[in-house]
Parts: sequence; structure tokens; C-alpha cells
Amino acid sequence: MLRFLLVTVCLAAQTVHADEEKPFLFYKFQGGYSPYKEITVTIKASGETRVTAQKHKQPRVDYTTELSPEEFAALRTLLIATDFFAQPDKEAQFATDAGQSELSVTEEKRSRKLLFRHRPSLDPLCQFFWRLQAQAEAFQSLSDGNLYSVVGAIVPSDSRTKALQSDRFKAPLKNYLETAQDRRQIRLALQALSWITRPEEFAGFVSLRTINSDNRELFFLDLTSDIPKSHLEALCPLYLAFLKEKSYTEVTEPSNPGNAFTLSIARFLGEIHYQPALPIFLQWFEINTKPLIQTPLAPLAAMGTPSLHALIPKLEDPNEIYRLNAIGLLTIAARTNPGSGYSNPVSRSEYEKMKTVFKDRVLPKLSAMSQSDVSEKVRSQAAEAMKEIATEITKNFAIAN
Repeated sequence: MLRFLLVTVCLAAQTVHADEEKPFLFYKFQGGYSPYKEITVTIKASGETRVTAQKHKQPRVDYTTELSPEEFAALRTLLIATDFFAQPDKEAQFATDAGQSELSVTEEKRSRKLLFRHRPSLDPLCQFFWRLQAQAEAFQSLSDGNLYSVVGAIVPSDSRTKALQSDRFKAPLKNYLETAQDRRQIRLALQALSWITRPEEFAGFVSLRTINSDNRELFFLDLTSDIPKSHLEALCPLYLAFLKEKSYTEVTEPSNPGNAFTLSIARFLGEIHYQPALPIFLQWFEINTKPLIQTPLAPLAAMGTPSLHALIPKLEDPNEIYRLNAIGLLTIAARTNPGSGYSNPVSRSEYEKMKTVFKDRVLPKLSAMSQSDVSEKVRSQAAEAMKEIATEITKNFAIAN
């Protein structure tokens, strides 16, 4: 029994000693013109990391995470690259109050504590800590239902400091989106999630949240979203599935609930030049009985060369409405030249192929129609379209830059 007690006491003492062991690295920032009263980052040799941040007159942030072996190795590399152990003790004069930083590192055979205000040579190392701080604040904001800090910590186009471990937000963001109902906040959450997931994973998640749900409109994204194009393209099959659920009559009925949402989907598929959607737009073209080339028919002109091949036969259709709409849509297709200055042009290589079709098939046909079509409206519109198309296909791509 005595032996057992002695062993227990020794183990307890070792545990206390381990718990009280100095961290591998400790960083603290205070004062200056910063909005922060104090920031601390504590990193143990195991990778266990704790971040605290105290803004003036705001609740204290207390956040823990763990560095991966690769991240810990990157930290050690920064210590070497910035010559931390060889940094001079004397502080250079700096005109403004930049606050004071304290940085302590304890290794097996050496340790160093450095106090400094402004040390540019240590900026790459300090950036590591500020990225952890940005991560900590973003997590706190997410728990409070505020997505703006999360976007700032993840999305590349945002100028704010990025989180060190952006992948750690994946599960919390998905959990948030499971119950979120605010369209603006959902859009921000999806924006952040898109930059830390693969396109297929992102599209799959959106599908699970919307495929059998009434909240599809809340999760709709368009080209104005700050989301990688690869992720928007991955959503196209889902949006096309939504579109196929609607009849053309439903889509064009102004009083029909959800009409605006359906038209937004149609517009998006056209703007992103999603060619698998061409058959449904061609079907809508054939159902339509009015001179109408705007949404929902306009996407038919946005699919590049396949659009031209689908529309050219309509120039010979006995139905005057078909001929008029085909002429209008071919004119819209000509405006997808990257040098025209219109939004969402096709690629340069695609437009080069389109130019050949315009020159060899479309313009000769329009020329003949402008002179011999039985409809005065068609003759007039063919003549106008011929002029505009001829102008558009000669524009230099460099104009787009």
C-alpha cells in the first residue's frame, strides 16, 4: 500500500510539473493605437495553442486549437528565418506608438525573451500569431451568428488578415447553414465555405440542403458572389434540375410564385455558358409564341458555337416569330465577343470558332433574308442584325482588357 501511495504521489507530481512546464512559445501584444488592449498566443511543444484577445470595452476572446506537425514546423522555420535568437536587444527608435510586443521561446537547450515595439525583421513571425488571432476572433463571431469576420478570415479577395487554419471552419459553417434562414448571412457563409471545400463537396452540400426543400432561393448563388468559378460551375447540374421541374408556362407567368427565382436560375446558366442547359432553352424557344428574346430565351444565345448551330435552322422556319427571335438571339450571341465590353463573354478560343460560323453561315443567310424574306419585319431585322454582327465579330479582343 505504501509503495502504491508513493507511486501515485510521484505520478501526480510529474503531472503537475508537466502542466506547469513553460510553453514552447509565448507572444503578447499590448498598447499602441491598435483596437486591442491585449493579445496573447501560447503554443506548447505538443502543438496545443491558446489565443486570447481583449478589445477595448468588448468581451474577451479565449480560443484553443492545435497546430499540425507541418504548421509547427513552419513556425520553427520562421524562428530560424527571422534570426529570432540573434535579434539585438536594443530597440530602434520608432516615431509612433506601435504598442509593445513580448516574445518568448523556450527550446531544450536555450531560451530567449524579447521585448520590442517595431521590428520589421520579425514581421513574418508575428504574422503567424496575428493569423491565429484572426482565426480566434472569426470563430467567436461565428458562434455569435456574425459571418463578416469569418469571410474576412477566409476569402482571398478580402483585405483582412487570414486565418492560419481556414479548414477548421468547414464543420462549424456547415452546422450553421443547417438551420440558418437569413439570406444575407447564408450567402456569406456559403462564400466562406466555398474557399475551403472542393467544388464537388460544396455542390453536394448545397444539394443536400435544397434538393427536397422549400428554401432553395435562400441558397441560390450567382456570378456576383465572391465564390470560385469552379464551385459555381459545380452547382450547374443542380440548378438545371430545378429548371426542369418548371414548365415554360410557369416560368413566363408573372403572377406565378417563384417565377423570379426560376428566371434567375435560367439567367445564371446562360451567364456561365452551361451548354448542357441548351436543350431546355431550345425547348422554351419552340414553345414561345411571342417576339421575345430576353429572359427566359436570352440564355439560348450564351452557349457559344452550340448556340449558333441550334439557332441557324430557325432562320428558315415558316413561323415568323421563330425567324425574328432567332435573328435577335444570334445578334445577342455576337455580343459575347470578349472585346465587345459586354458582361460574361465567352472565351477567346470559343469566339474564334463562333466568328467562322458567323462569317460562313449566319451573315450570308441574313443577307439573303434581308432581301427576299416574305415578312417585312424579318427583312428589316435581318438587315439591322447583319450590320451589328459584322461589327461585333471584327472587334479586337484587347478592348476587353
